[in-house]
Amino acid sequence: MKSALTPILANAEVAGRFLDDADLAAAKIPLERAEARLEAAEKLAMYHDDLVQDVIDTFLRRSGTAAVDVDRAIDRDLCLIQYCLVVGNTSPFDEWGRSPNRSAAVAAVKADIFNYIRDRGSAGLKLSPAAAAELKFYLNYAIEALK
Repeated sequence: MKSALTPILANAEVAGRFLDDADLAAAKIPLERAEARLEAAEKLAMYHDDLVQDVIDTFLRRSGTAAVDVDRAIDRDLCLIQYCLVVGNTSPFDEWGRSPNRSAAVAAVKADIFNYIRDRGSAGLKLSPAAAAELKFYLNYAIEALK
């Protein structure tokens, strides 16, 4: 698997030089993002059950949406978001978007739930600003994938 650091190292090697300050600064950015993504994934795992219960108690009751199978779907989809945070890419969402079992009605409910979680600011997760930004990125990606 090609990491974000591979092209930086390859470019320096092709040029026949050691890494300079610009290369090191460019290499630092993906490492900082990885730290934020892992923090978000860890907090999502720690507070996963509370978040799912909050969605069921608050969002689904307020919207009048039936909670049949939605709680399992949200549980599974939050695990998918957590997986994307750990691996640092969105390819699981791309595979998920091609699922033949996805109906438009369920996709709309899931998009609304992800909007709720994103707009709520993931307050219960106690994330740093960088980790919250990473989580919001993947939630936005999921919302766009559901459209």
